[in-house]
Amino acid sequence: MQRLSKSKQNSPESIPDTSTDSVVESKQQIPLMYFDSVAGLAFGPFVSRIVLGVQQLQGTGHKPQIEPGLTIVMPTAALHHLAREIGKTLDNPEHRKALEQAFANYQDNFPTGKVEAVKA
Repeated sequence: MQRLSKSKQNSPESIPDTSTDSVVESKQQIPLMYFDSVAGLAFGPFVSRIVLGVQQLQGTGHKPQIEPGLTIVMPTAALHHLAREIGKTLDNPEHRKALEQAFANYQDNFPTGKVEAVKA
């Protein structure tokens, strides 16, 4: 995987690449899918499952429903590794600063003014 140049720092693609050098380039097109929610999680001693979904609006005054779209089954040890890598990345001050800058740029370009950031 290629790392992004300084000129793309504030673009949506500016999320730092945390892949390892041991990952082999795929000769096939890898599908890109969008999900905005975790619809379910199941953990076992050897295998775990993550169900990703998309929120579907049900109308004014109704809570959005999550429509499952993809189930990922992977070794639990690999999921633990993924969780540690996510934590390391989010705790990285450089990464945090890049995300804050990208969000600030987004807000500056938002047509109706400022929006509130989601706090974890």
